Amino acid sequence: LWAFESFKGSTISVLKNTTIVSGTMLVIAVGLLFFLMRPEYRGTFLSTETSTQFTIRQFAGDDEGKKAVLEINAFYWRPIQDRIERWIRQGWWQWEDEKPEWFTDLWKSFVPEHMIPDKDE
Repeated sequence: LWAFESFKGSTISVLKNTTIVSGTMLVIAVGLLFFLMRPEYRGTFLSTETSTQFTIRQFAGDDEGKKAVLEINAFYWRPIQDRIERWIRQGWWQWEDEKPEWFTDLWKSFVPEHMIPDKDE
């Protein structure tokens, strides 16, 4: 019985020390993460904004932001699919003429076929 109590106390002591060491290491690791992180990304690390909300916000910007939306999984831009299709249909032939830097064959491959306007539109 005495030996069991001694063992029990020793186990609790080991668990307590392990918890303290693990907790300290966690605090140091998180501190290093924030210290080494680029300052402009610290706010995004703690953001509660969902990917869909980010995608909708990004589409509200200029053409550079709008074009990036199509490079994201369609699941995230499905709620604004009508707006995206309207934007593409309105600008497609102008982009074909002006050839903005981002209007590449790779980017065109992200555009669903039903969003590409016919020549007569």
